[in-house]
Order: sequence, then C-alpha cells, then structure tokens
Amino acid sequence: MGLSPMERQANIDTALMLFMEEVGDQWIRRVLIDPASDTYKNIGETTWIELQNRQLIRRLFIHRFSLTGSGWRTGLELTSQDKNNDTQVSLGRICASLRAAGTERSAPSGNTLISTQDVASDTGLACSFIANVIDGELIDHWLNRYGATWADDMEGKMIAVPPNFGLGKL
Repeated sequence: MGLSPMERQANIDTALMLFMEEVGDQWIRRVLIDPASDTYKNIGETTWIELQNRQLIRRLFIHRFSLTGSGWRTGLELTSQDKNNDTQVSLGRICASLRAAGTERSAPSGNTLISTQDVASDTGLACSFIANVIDGELIDHWLNRYGATWADDMEGKMIAVPPNFGLGKL
C-alpha cells in the first residue's frame, strides 16, 4: 500500500528543506541537486517524481535537478516562520530599489531595465538572493503585487520592471 497524502506531503516538505539547506545563499540555477548523494538517500523515487510533477524541481541532466522558482519560494515558506521579518525587510528593500529605477533605462517594451548588480549595490543584498526573488516571483506571491521579471535572454543579469510594478493585484 502507498503512502497517505499526509506522508507524501511530509516527504516533499523534508526534501524541500534539504534542498534549501544545500542552496543556502546561492542562486538556485547554479546548484545541482544529486539524488544519489547521502543527503538525499531517504527520499524515495516517487517523491522525486512528485516534486517534478508539482514543478518544484526541474531535471537538468540525467541524474541532476535544480529547484524551480516555485520550489525555492515553497522551501522558503517552509523554512521561514511567518514569512520571516528579515526576508520581508529584504524584499521591501528590493522593491524600493526597483521602484526607484529610472525610466532612462526604459526598453522598447515599456519596461525599465536595471542590472541585478545595481540592485545588489543599492540594497546591500547578494545578487543570488535577488535572483531567487525574481525566479521565485516573491513580490507577486508574498506581497500580492505585480513584480519584476528577467529581461529577455538576460536571466541573472538584467531585471525588467514593468510600468505596473508594485501595484496591488485585484
């Protein structure tokens, strides 16, 4: 007989917390998760499949995965108590920096472009954390506001801030 829904969810939560520990302060796209490592020996094959089906991880190579933005956000919610205050403060600093980005960098799309490095310099936060916030759509999900995305073909380098950035979603 298979695991109950509660046991399956507990396995997924355990896996996500282990992934978050491995990712640490790095950009999720740069961390390869190896299911064969000792860290993950107790994660069953069906849990790996379910994590993929829920789009919390993505397969990068035959035997390697990475967290998706949604997986990072879910892991952050699991490891942070009530969307912990430090993360909220950091998120506020990122929002202020993106909002303050000048329209002089406006792209033909109408978006304002700002480099991840400029946001890091402005906020004092690591580029990797800022990148994870963009990948995880944290502004959209935690603050229920329109957030920023990556500029086309510039993931990790240039952020596209739309004209409706920071507006509350209806």
